[in-house]
Amino acid sequence: MNTFEARLKELLNESIDNRLGDHRPVPAFDPEHTGTPGWSAGRHRRWMLPLIAAACVVGIAVATAGVEHLLVHRGSLPAGPTSPSPSPSAKTPSPAASTSTEAPSPTPTSSPPASASVTAPAPRHVVSLGAASLSLPQAWVARDYSAYEPAGSGTLTAAQWCLTPASEPASTEPHSCPVTFGTIAPDGNPIDVDIQGGFASNPEYCPFSARGSSVEQTGDRNFGGRSADWRKWSLTCGNGKHWDLEQYVVASGPGVILFSERADATVDAAMAEITANSTLPAQTSVIRFMDRGIVCTIDRTSGGVRISLDRVVLSDSGVVNNSPVTYDYLIPIAVFDGQPNIHVGSQITLDGDGAVVKHVYEG
Repeated sequence: MNTFEARLKELLNESIDNRLGDHRPVPAFDPEHTGTPGWSAGRHRRWMLPLIAAACVVGIAVATAGVEHLLVHRGSLPAGPTSPSPSPSAKTPSPAASTSTEAPSPTPTSSPPASASVTAPAPRHVVSLGAASLSLPQAWVARDYSAYEPAGSGTLTAAQWCLTPASEPASTEPHSCPVTFGTIAPDGNPIDVDIQGGFASNPEYCPFSARGSSVEQTGDRNFGGRSADWRKWSLTCGNGKHWDLEQYVVASGPGVILFSERADATVDAAMAEITANSTLPAQTSVIRFMDRGIVCTIDRTSGGVRISLDRVVLSDSGVVNNSPVTYDYLIPIAVFDGQPNIHVGSQITLDGDGAVVKHVYEG
């Protein structure tokens, strides 16, 4: 027992003696008296008060010792968890809103970190061919098509160029040019948007004696700001020869044809890039150079025969009719009467020079 504990014992004994008087023997325990009126609440309190007081003295002493112990050893106590600060009550006034003149933080962007290298898009390679400005893929060039023509041959277009990777040399061997671009003469060779090459001709990629299979895709697409009839064929001849053909025909003046006999995935992508990024001259003709469709109405007037045409595509697998609109044409009476069998429901083809319908025939 140390000095502090001995002193605590003396204080406790003195407090009990002062309140209870001299020491008396402990009475014998009589269980029958625990429930008698002599065991009153008042008597119980008289006995308990000195004990409570003594306990308080002990508590104060222990607390004092604890504080002393803390003050002496606080430097070596491990840091424990701290209690959260009390939240302000509802009556606590909120601080006044403050304004800041600090410039707002810039909005985060998706820019790559400074250390990352950014590859700028390659500039387009634009060439002027006639009245058109064609955007070619990088490392592609435009050459006069005469460098690809065998001696004594010619082209059906008014003017023609070969669009090709610069690494491919010019050659007069058949099918040497990857992509041709040509202009249409209003009074030149008649065109046909449904035939390989774009002209009313018979290209015969698969000879009649070696007919095979054909897969054709059709649609209307943009070419340099103008509407073009787009066709793509995958031909497999009976002799095993295979052809991938693709063309864009702008069938109103100024008209142009973009055509390939080598339309693999690389050339197809090049043609898509050319048509999407080039600029063609604005349309100047009143009517198309060529159209094909089903006659919906016929109205004979003093100035000519006006018809409405439901446009169709003449494919290798038959007639495709996906056009949602009809197109009006005024046909000279003499031209129309030259085909007496044309009536509502007839499928016809007409040719013109951009201003007047020159020919009309069934089919």
